[in-house]
Amino acid sequence: MRKPRHRPTFAEMLASLPARDPVAGPMVPSPATARRLMDGEGGVWTMSRDHLDPRLAARLVAKADLMIVGRAGGSDPVPIAAEQRHRVWAEEVVPRLDAEEPPRYSAHEFRSEDDESILLYVEESC
Repeated sequence: MRKPRHRPTFAEMLASLPARDPVAGPMVPSPATARRLMDGEGGVWTMSRDHLDPRLAARLVAKADLMIVGRAGGSDPVPIAAEQRHRVWAEEVVPRLDAEEPPRYSAHEFRSEDDESILLYVEESC
């Protein structure tokens, strides 16, 4: 007579799973997905236009009050200094704007709470 096959219990299956990485924390949507962004100084920005036309985005490179590149899907926001914007835009972003292969970049316009300031947010997606 054959020995019955052991079927794992729910507790055994749960115990066999790898531990959750406590550093990773909860899943947080990117600013482009959430349509809101909090800058390093605590200012809250709300998306006013998404997936900008490259020509409009290029104008905002010079016009916007702030430019942030959201690397790694927005999880690593990097403010771009005014004197570096054109170089970052031309060398990093333009060649990858809506590219077929990752990484891809997409440009979005955000407005400050008082609607007085413009933020150009460029998100890298993998």
